[in-house]
Amino acid sequence: MVEALNTEQTPSIERLRAEVLICGGTGCHSSNSHEVVTAMQNEVARRGLADEVRVVPTGCRGFCSMGPVMMIYPRASSTARCR
Repeated sequence: MVEALNTEQTPSIERLRAEVLICGGTGCHSSNSHEVVTAMQNEVARRGLADEVRVVPTGCRGFCSMGPVMMIYPRASSTARCR
């Protein structure tokens, strides 16, 4: 994992416009959060934003019944039941 953070493919913190945190906990995973992660990564790449937007699968956010849960920083907005 540490190696992944040090690659040239990982945007530097200075260039980031946003981080998209998508829960990958058990409840959200069973609600297909892994598909949301893949779709978001593909869309970020399609729009040429890989240097500005980082998609991060996370652990449980505590809202399992509302999953998949996605939070976007720096706006600190959150979305539940992502599809």
